[in-house]
Parts: sequence; C-alpha cells; structure tokens
Amino acid sequence: MINLEYVSAGILIFISVPICAFFIAGIIKIIKEKETTIILRQSKKIRKLKVELEKRKQKEVK
Repeated sequence: MINLEYVSAGILIFISVPICAFFIAGIIKIIKEKETTIILRQSKKIRKLKVELEKRKQKEVK
C-alpha cells in the first residue's frame, strides 16, 4: 500500500511548484520592466544632452 505521507508530499509539491514558478516569473517581469524604464530614462537624458551640445556647437560657430 502506498504510504499516505508520500502521497500528501507529492500533492503538495505538485501544487506548490507552479505557484512558486508563477511568483518567480512575476518578479523577473517586474525587474525587466524597471530595467527598461531606467534604460529609457537614460536614453532620453542622452538625447537631451546631444541636442544641447549641438546647440552650443552652433552658437560657437556663429
């Protein structure tokens, strides 16, 4: 006869593994979203600095 302890442990693992995987995937998604927002902010700042640099160069030429 199958030991009830093994059956309950198997059921617990069967239920808990997908839940843990779901939470880990959610955390990874949040981290990636934050990274992309940081990259977008940095690229926006870089664009602003490039525009300002071009303006200064044009002023120096005049």
